[in-house]
Amino acid sequence: MEVAAAGSAEDALRLATRQVFDIMIVDLQLPEMNGWDYIRAVRRDPATWDVPIIAVSACVFPEDRTRAEEAGCDMFLAKPCGPDDLLSAMRELLERARTTTSQ
Repeated sequence: MEVAAAGSAEDALRLATRQVFDIMIVDLQLPEMNGWDYIRAVRRDPATWDVPIIAVSACVFPEDRTRAEEAGCDMFLAKPCGPDDLLSAMRELLERARTTTSQ
């Protein structure tokens, strides 16, 4: 795996226009722009609209999960989540993407 990190949602959006990603992991509590707005921006961009997104957050109320799904995330993980949980979620979404692409 190759990983790219951004210090803010604005930095991540700029990075996403310069590099192709197989998956994005987004914290919902971001500086400058919240994760929900970031996910919506990714979904509006023709270059990134179909990249699988995992939302990760300590915001674990049902309405937070619903907002993340409505914004366009593909999967939601509540913090704290371990590396095995994150890897499992990534594998599942990447497999879904491969299956969809091959059909």
